[in-house]
Amino acid sequence: MNPSSVCMDDKGHVVVTEFGNNRIQVLTKDGVPVFKFGDRKPTLDHPFGCVCHKNMFIVFDSNNHCLKVYDGSGRFLHQIGEEGEADGQLKTPMGLCVDKYGNILVCDRGNNRIQQFTIEGRFTGKHVVNRPWGVTLAPDGGILFSESLTSRVLIMK
Repeated sequence: MNPSSVCMDDKGHVVVTEFGNNRIQVLTKDGVPVFKFGDRKPTLDHPFGCVCHKNMFIVFDSNNHCLKVYDGSGRFLHQIGEEGEADGQLKTPMGLCVDKYGNILVCDRGNNRIQQFTIEGRFTGKHVVNRPWGVTLAPDGGILFSESLTSRVLIMK
């Protein structure tokens, strides 16, 4: 399987990102396979993780330098970003979360920044950081992110 990340969907399923198998596998809490996706066109290339939001799966597809959004049954909906350095473009995305307003925050590791997108994929802002690796929400609404180059965890308000 080569799991690189795990989360739960809105239905209580376990969602496993399989880095080596280039797919996402959805399982019951007891480990029974429900369905898998990402291994058919458009394919995933070494996905590092997945976030579930409002019956959608948002996958950070590192080697394709983008995010891919799927519906609750694993059907591809759209891509966010493409390889590059301009605003809205990505280079090796490594972590993501969805904030309380429904914005996607993605660690754009290769471009040393965290970028913000709408769920539809429109670029809405960025914050420069040193080699971001992970990002998550704090209970107070702050955004925590890790900088792998400086070995620090920081809070963005």
